[in-house]
Amino acid sequence: MQHQVLPSTIETIVRYNAGRDPERLLLKYRALASNAFSFLRGTCHLYFEQLPAHPILQNAPPA
Repeated sequence: MQHQVLPSTIETIVRYNAGRDPERLLLKYRALASNAFSFLRGTCHLYFEQLPAHPILQNAPPA
């Protein structure tokens, strides 16, 4: 089952990984494409970028 990734997500991933060693980055991108677990683990920054803006956290006590 193939999932479509929005262009803005791809751009965000590329921007986040800018400046990394090209050889190692190629290995990372291959791993991201290999399965959903690797993709989610290798792109956790996508989640963390959205987390502070989530409305449920506006009234949450600091931890």
